[in-house]
Amino acid sequence: MQEKFNILDQLLQNRTLRHVIFWLAVLLIAPLTHDGGIEEMKGAFIIRLVAMPTKMLSVYLLIYYLIPKFYQKRRYSLFIVLFIVVSILLTILYRINNVYIAESILGYQEKESILEIMTSVRWTYLGYFNRVYGFTWLFLILKTIKDQAVKQREIERLEKEKTTAELNFLKAQIHP
Repeated sequence: MQEKFNILDQLLQNRTLRHVIFWLAVLLIAPLTHDGGIEEMKGAFIIRLVAMPTKMLSVYLLIYYLIPKFYQKRRYSLFIVLFIVVSILLTILYRINNVYIAESILGYQEKESILEIMTSVRWTYLGYFNRVYGFTWLFLILKTIKDQAVKQREIERLEKEKTTAELNFLKAQIHP
């Protein structure tokens, strides 16, 4: 039983594998949460698949660029401005992908022009922000939990090393 946990722990130590598992789960959740028939499940899967690059871009831009470069360096104003600009651009990109790729694959004929999508920023932003950033918040929570666990393990390792060093020091005093 312990061997199974060691293998699982080793697999989860692989950063790339963790990311692949996360994105596969995101991709597979869409059809499972859809309450329609098979065709509607297929449509949900296609829409999720087409949206995946935009969702991934939102996650990685926020977590690995904006937060470390601006938020963690206490450049809050610039972080907020850049986050708003990036999120507006990503929601527009998401809507364009949805209209011109996913809906085309699904056979929808009526399309908004790119200009219409870009000029209706308020509707696009409010309508698509949660779709673009919904899994970003989940990813951020999971990353924070993982980072805290890594810090805790490091603290425990250092405390163990300190205890071992102190014990060795005491042994050396008793048996010089």
